[in-house]
Amino acid sequence: MPLSAVPSRLKTGLHRQHHFLLTVIFSLYRGKDAFIVDNATPIEVFFDLRFDIVKLSLAQYFAQLAYEVGEEEQPAEEMLSVMLNSLHLLCNSSKDIRLIKAAVEFRLMSLAVICQVF
Repeated sequence: MPLSAVPSRLKTGLHRQHHFLLTVIFSLYRGKDAFIVDNATPIEVFFDLRFDIVKLSLAQYFAQLAYEVGEEEQPAEEMLSVMLNSLHLLCNSSKDIRLIKAAVEFRLMSLAVICQVF
């Protein structure tokens, strides 16, 4: 999104933290109807994924899987761990991406079954 298309209230610098594929610590406060982002500090940016279209596509696929499997407003520490580990492996590992894909799919689906049972 070009900067000119960003609403003026987002031109404070917070819009830079809205990139895909990075780990961010958000500082939130509760407004009348929703939470409002006060501050966002990036921890890790998975920038190297942008150099390989196959890895970038796989990372997007993982994000979509997590979105479909995850439950809204429920803690998901294990899912977060799987996602961050998978992005780290895609960026920094020489392992075959088919192995990474299979492991992430298996782990996310097992988490989905565990969530439905309990």
